[in-house]
Order: sequence, then structure tokens, then C-alpha cells
Amino acid sequence: MDVFKIPTLSAKPIPITTKEAFESFTKKQKPWIQLISDAMSFSWRYYAQCPHCDNAIIIIGFNPTHTQTPHGKHYMVRSVNGVGFLDRSAYEACPYRNQANKKLSKEDKYSTEHHLPSKALNILIEHFDRAIYLLEKELQIKFSTSCLKRMLEDFRASQGWLYKGVSEQNIPWIFAYFTLSKSLYKQRILNKTLKSNLLALEPKLQFDKHETLLVTDGLFFKTSFSFFDHQRSVNDHHLIESITFKVSDKNNRDLYIKKIEFDPLHFANLINMDEEKAKEFRNMKLVEMARAVFR
Repeated sequence: MDVFKIPTLSAKPIPITTKEAFESFTKKQKPWIQLISDAMSFSWRYYAQCPHCDNAIIIIGFNPTHTQTPHGKHYMVRSVNGVGFLDRSAYEACPYRNQANKKLSKEDKYSTEHHLPSKALNILIEHFDRAIYLLEKELQIKFSTSCLKRMLEDFRASQGWLYKGVSEQNIPWIFAYFTLSKSLYKQRILNKTLKSNLLALEPKLQFDKHETLLVTDGLFFKTSFSFFDHQRSVNDHHLIESITFKVSDKNNRDLYIKKIEFDPLHFANLINMDEEKAKEFRNMKLVEMARAVFR
């Protein structure tokens, strides 16, 4: 992996770059940097926490004998006091583990007592406005309040936060992945390509001045959107995650398809903004709605 986490120092994933940068960030403090010695030699070990599964990792490539690009590797040999967890089930589901990843199904879920999904759910609730901001920015669609409430109810009913592919960083997109198909009517369609595709199929469709798709009397044209196919891959230690957004008609013809690649650092930056500075950008009505649905 090319990022690490140290919750006591920062709530955000940090890119793995150089030994000097790691030492500066941790101030060379234990347990993140430890001297390991025996009768014949000694060496430094650099520990951190996996941003996805919260297990301990060891940083490879900082010592002079290493020729590899610095990166993190899960350390599942033993528990390291003060460094992450030793959680086998979370490790098995982590996209950063060494073995080729089995594609997760929506039925692959943690127990309700597991610590990871409860943290992700709390982040979704308390930062629901920011999660929706990212989805709307990516899709260029403004969802109605009633639509978002139904999506929240879908997520609650499916217990999507228990999904083994969830993390603190990808919760906005996993939320969308666990929602059911929703009507495109009464949503604001700012996406010009999508609007053009809709009108090409049905020229009688009507939009108001805000680009909201209106229900038209006598026009029996059904169109809906949904999210599919959560994909994960690691290329040169970098995690790439995506889901696919589709708009379809009543005959299940795809009118618009977009692959959404997750930007976890963008989300992390949003949720870790200084609250005083972020006040003017927050939509607390959405947060209150999320709290009410999960109360």
C-alpha cells in the first residue's frame, strides 16, 4: 500500500514517501519507530496502521538494505503494542493484502459487533452532506431530499455498512452501492450528456428552469438510476476502487453509464476540515435527516 494511518496523529491517510518524511511526521516516537536488535545486529522498524482494515503494517523500503519503492505491508505475525489491530477477518477482506483479492459479494459482511463498519456508519451519518456532495459533483446530478431519504432507508434495510468492502475512506460510494434503483424524475440533471441521451430517446421530456426532470401528463416514459459492480485492484501499491452508475429505461436499456473511481483522499480532506471554516459549506439538514433515519 502507498498510504498509512496513525489515528493518534492524524485522521487522514498519509502517502508513504521517504523515511525522512515518516520520521518527521511521527517525531521518531515509539511505537511507530522501533529499534530491533540481537546479538549480531540491529535494525529500525517502521510501523503504522492500514487505512482500510486498521491492522498493523510495517513500512518496507526505508532501510538501506531495501531496494524496493517504500510501501506498507500488513504485519500479521504478532500484535504490536499500540499499533493497529491483529484482526484476521478484516485482513482477509482488505484489498491491500498480498493474495489476489476475491471479488466480494454484497453478502460478504462483518458481524454487527465488528469495529470497522460501526466507524464507517458513524462517518456516513455525521458527514452525509459531504458524501452526497462528492456523488453529485461526480455525476452532475442534484438529488431531491425525498430521493436521498429513500436511499438512506435502503442502506439501513440492507445493512450496507456491514459489507466487508467498506472503510472509513470509501463510505460515500458504498452507501450508493447498497441503494436500490430510483426514479430519475424530480432530480436536477446538470449532466449534459445524460440529458441529451434522454431527449434523444424521448423528445417530449420536460425540464424546469433548474434542469429538474418533470413528470409529464400522458407521457409514460420510465427512467431510473442505480449503482453496480464494486471493483477493487492494487496497482504498484496503489488502491483503485470504483462502482458503475447506470441510467436505464423501462426495458432495461442503458441510456447512460459512468464508472466512478473513488477519491478517498478528497473525502478524508472534507471530513477533516476545520469545523469553524467548514460551517458555511455544510448542509446540516442532510446530516439531521441521516441521524433521524438511523436513530
